Amino acid sequence: MTLKFDLVSKQGCHLCEDFLHALTCLKVEMKLDFDCHVLDIQQDKALQVQFSDKIPVLLFQGEMVCHYYLVPEAVITLCQGR
Repeated sequence: MTLKFDLVSKQGCHLCEDFLHALTCLKVEMKLDFDCHVLDIQQDKALQVQFSDKIPVLLFQGEMVCHYYLVPEAVITLCQGR
């Protein structure tokens, strides 16, 4: 079963771009089975209220996994624990 992550991000944010790149590399290097849907914080008022000072934010089932920087161990643990 493929896990589904959401990445709360903003266009033009270099930290967000770096986070997504690191997440993609982790997926390939560790052969992890997950998808990541990028959510544009600028298009969603609720996300702005909740996460405006924390982007990028990686969510799994609506819960924060990590923010600002990727924590590979957290993603690996979720993927291996399913």
